[in-house]
Amino acid sequence: MRHHATTRIVEALAGHITVATLRGQVPRLANTGDDGGPLFGQIERLPYNLQLLIDGILWQVVPLAVQMIISLCVITALVPWPYALAIGLIISAYMAASIIGADRYHEQAEATNETAGRLTALVGDILRYPSRAAFNGNVPGELTSVVHLSNRRLREASRGARSLVTMTIVQSSLLVLGLAALLVLAALDVLQHRLSLGDFVLLHAFILRLTLPLGGFGFLVHQAGRSYAQTRDILLLREPVRLETSSSVPRPGPAAVHLEGLSFRYGDGPLIIKKVSGSIVAGGLTVLVGPNGSGKSTLARLMAGLLDPTEGRVWVGQECLSNISPELRHRHILYVPQQIGLFNRPLRDNGLYPPTRLDDAQLLDRLQALRFYADERVPDLDLTVGDRGQALSGGQIQKLEIARLTGVETPAIILDETSSDLDPASELAVIEMLRVNRRANGTPYRRAKGTPFQDGARLI
Repeated sequence: MRHHATTRIVEALAGHITVATLRGQVPRLANTGDDGGPLFGQIERLPYNLQLLIDGILWQVVPLAVQMIISLCVITALVPWPYALAIGLIISAYMAASIIGADRYHEQAEATNETAGRLTALVGDILRYPSRAAFNGNVPGELTSVVHLSNRRLREASRGARSLVTMTIVQSSLLVLGLAALLVLAALDVLQHRLSLGDFVLLHAFILRLTLPLGGFGFLVHQAGRSYAQTRDILLLREPVRLETSSSVPRPGPAAVHLEGLSFRYGDGPLIIKKVSGSIVAGGLTVLVGPNGSGKSTLARLMAGLLDPTEGRVWVGQECLSNISPELRHRHILYVPQQIGLFNRPLRDNGLYPPTRLDDAQLLDRLQALRFYADERVPDLDLTVGDRGQALSGGQIQKLEIARLTGVETPAIILDETSSDLDPASELAVIEMLRVNRRANGTPYRRAKGTPFQDGARLI
C-alpha cells in the first residue's frame, strides 16, 4: 500500500513538473540554441529525487515528528517543568545544527549538480557528434575534458560528504552531551529526594523515545539533501499556466507585414537592428539579402515574434505581435530556420507535423514531385529519420520541410535559407510548389535570405 501510494504521488508530480518546465524552457532553448542536455538530465532524475523526498517526508519525517510531539507532551505533563524545558532546549539546538548543516550541504550539492550537468552536456555532445571529435583527431582531448569534469565532480561530492560528516558529529555531540548532563542532574535530584525514582525512570524512557527519532534526521538529510537541491532547481524553471484568449486567432487569408521603427540589441550590447521600417504586401514573395552577420536572421526572428524588439512594433495584418502571447504568434507568422531539427521519429510524423494539414497521400505526392530520392522511388513514410534527421541528406531534410509547409495555412511564412542545401533546379521547383500551394491555400509566402532567379543564379 505504501509503495503504491508513493508511486502514484511521484508519477503525478513528476508529470506535472515536467510539463510546466518544458512549457517555459522549450521556447528559451529554441531561441538560445542550447542543446538542453543539463535540463534533460534534471528531468530524467526527477522521479528518483521525488521518490526519495516523498518517502522521507511521508513515511519518516511525519511519523518521527508525531512521535516527538507526543513524547514531549507526556514529559511536560509528568515530570517537573525544568526538565521539559531543558529537553526542549537540547532539541532546539539539535535542530538548529541540523538546519545550518543542511543548508551548507545543499550549497555543496548544488555545486555538484552544476558540475554533473556540465559533464552530462559534454558527454551528450560527444555521443551526438562523434564524427567531429573522431575526424579531427581530438578524441583524446575530449576524453581529457571528461576526466577533468569527472574529477571535479568527485572533489565537490567529497566536500559535500565531509560537510555531512561534520554535521553528524555536531548533532551527535549536542544530543549526547546534553542528554547525558540532563540525566546526571536528574540522578542527583533522585539522590537528594527532589525527584522520585519513578519520575527518573519515566524521564529516561521518554528521552530514549526522543533520541531515536532525532537520530533519523541526519540520515534523511544525507538521503534527500541532493534530491532536494535538484528538485528545487527544476521547480525554479517552471512556467505558470496562462489562460489564452481567442482574440489571437488570425483572420483567414493572406496578411501584410508592417515594420515600424524596429530596433533590437542583445542584452546591453549595441543595436544590431536600427530603426527598420517597411511593408510587405499580402500574398507576395519578398527577399531579404545582405552580407553575413548583417542581422538578417535577427530581423527574421523579430518579424516572426520570436524576439521582442528593443523599440518599434511588428504588425501582421491588423494584429500587433506584441499584443499576442508568444505561444500563439506562430498562428500569424511562421518562422522556419535553416537548420531544421527533425525529431527521431518516422518520416510521416515529421512531414505531417502541425500545423500542416496534409495527409499521407498529399505528403507522398509532394515528396515525389520534389524528387525526394534521385531514383524517384516512393518514400517510406515509416522510415525513422534518426536524431536530427541523420538518416537523410541535407537536401532531403529541406525537401521534407518544404513539403510540410505546402499544407500550412499561416498568413505569412519566413524561410531562413531553408533551401540552402538544394541544387538550383530543385530550388526552383520548391519555390514554384510553394507559390502554387500557398496561392491555393489563400495565404502568402515570405522568404528571407537567398532565392533563385530565372537563370538559376542564387542571391546570398
